[in-house]
Amino acid sequence: MRDNAHEMRRDWIQFMSSVTSSRSLYTGFGVVAILLWSTVVAFGRSVTEGLGPVTSAAFVNLIGGILGCIYLALTTGVQQTVRGLSTKYLVGCGGMFVGYMLVLFLALGMADGRRQVLEVALVNYLWSVMILLFSILLLKMRANLWLLPGVFAAVAGMFLATGQNQPLSAWVFAENMAANGLPYLMALLAAASWALYSVLSRKWGSSDNVAAVPLFMLATGMILLVVRLGVAEETTWTAQTVYELLYMAIGPNIAYVLWEHAVRKGDIVVVASAAYFTPLLSTVVSCIYLDVVPGSRLWIGCVGIVLGAVVCTRSVREPAPSV
Repeated sequence: MRDNAHEMRRDWIQFMSSVTSSRSLYTGFGVVAILLWSTVVAFGRSVTEGLGPVTSAAFVNLIGGILGCIYLALTTGVQQTVRGLSTKYLVGCGGMFVGYMLVLFLALGMADGRRQVLEVALVNYLWSVMILLFSILLLKMRANLWLLPGVFAAVAGMFLATGQNQPLSAWVFAENMAANGLPYLMALLAAASWALYSVLSRKWGSSDNVAAVPLFMLATGMILLVVRLGVAEETTWTAQTVYELLYMAIGPNIAYVLWEHAVRKGDIVVVASAAYFTPLLSTVVSCIYLDVVPGSRLWIGCVGIVLGAVVCTRSVREPAPSV
């Protein structure tokens, strides 16, 4: 009896260790995705300056989708991947993915200058806050009152991180909204779309280790190519544009697949909270790549982002398991 109990205890420890290790791996996928996404604003703005937002989004997703589908065909198979996914996931999450890519590129392309790109990116980065809020509403996550100051600190930090050298950043932001508010609206829609996509992907997605992101990207590229036929955009193809386009199609888009795994099988609270660091990383990359001089508010914003991430992580918990 003692030997049997010892073996059962050993097997249980091994099982729990395997589960924990696997969950940590998927959580790590989310962190890598965040690092890759920190380059999206800089490269996305640069490529839209040459090709326009619709053309850029169409080719980025078309190339990325084709490469992803080739990978699926060589591994799990496209048909097998589709069969493992629910209709709600394909239609609902797929529609949000297409909408997210379109409004994100529109927001970056329509921004009035590279400084406003950073402010538009701020609005888009609210998806990290929205994921936690939607998780509470749709995934029955539990939260305490510390969530409110955590969200406030993170939002304030993101605002300051992209404020640059403007002394009255709030007023300047309001003036920009009045003068050219459409990019901000597009970025807000992008934030809501991606947050819902992430949360519902966990709710509706298959428990199997498959992802339909390449299919969503391919569908997005084909739809936007059709839209492009009715849109007049000036395009200037250069070696730099081709390089940036290929990077956007191959590099950061790998993050979508990693994120898909992270929100399904990783610790969604840790992943969503770590996403608060994206604005800081993105601002640094954008300032370097787009040649925008950062101000002291960047570092003050960093403190707010880190503080908000820590508070939000401690305020939200997984739902209690049903007995």
